[in-house]
Amino acid sequence: MKYIIYNPFPQNHIFFIECLKLFYLEQCHHVEEIQKIDSFESNDDIFYFILINHMYLIENKDIHEDLMSLIKKKNKILYITEPLELIIEKQYYQKLVQRLKPQKIYTYCEENKNKIKTFVPIEYFYPINQEYLTFSTKQKKHKNKDKIVFIGKMNDYRNQLFDILGDDLIVFEDNYTKDDWLEIVNKYYYFVNVHRRPNSKCFESFRLLPLLQNDVVILSEHVNKIEEEKYKKVHFCKINEMRSLFLCIKNNSR
Repeated sequence: MKYIIYNPFPQNHIFFIECLKLFYLEQCHHVEEIQKIDSFESNDDIFYFILINHMYLIENKDIHEDLMSLIKKKNKILYITEPLELIIEKQYYQKLVQRLKPQKIYTYCEENKNKIKTFVPIEYFYPINQEYLTFSTKQKKHKNKDKIVFIGKMNDYRNQLFDILGDDLIVFEDNYTKDDWLEIVNKYYYFVNVHRRPNSKCFESFRLLPLLQNDVVILSEHVNKIEEEKYKKVHFCKINEMRSLFLCIKNNSR
């Protein structure tokens, strides 16, 4: 069996993609990652693993050509990388599923599983490879324990963190590679997760799972009950409680 991972924007989900490759290789499958569909290869032994979202389609015309090619492929797995919260997002994926007709649909959080009606069930899937994701060797005593770090793009909602955490907050917006994360995780001990929008219940696997495999402490906004129970190492709270919780954890640690 051969798995072709269609990932038109490879820097966005590096940790997930590498874990996915290792997952298939461990099962003795052939794996190839591509950013552009340049052939019509399609048979029973090839599966196309597709990572695509509505923002890709809006901002990149080339993706439309790839999508038309993917529709013609025989075996497809669709991976939903975004929270299904807004009506436009639900409508987009509903139509995408109807056009692609994938054999399987995966997503990155439990919250997405029942947000749209599909002819095959949406399943949670993130293959954790502990050896690959455990990349920091620095001990707690050698890390900065006065600051708290957010890794990701800021927006109007996330900008609240500057008021809530003040000078204790450090933001890294354009850090995608494993070397980037290694440098950050080796230096800092406390990390924070805030959703892109208010009232989201999606567990941010792409950001949090690599951190959880290393020796750090994570504060996060609340997510769905299933994943709050599953990831008990994460300190879940409301966004306006983060300052007091951060200070409490720091004082107890000392």
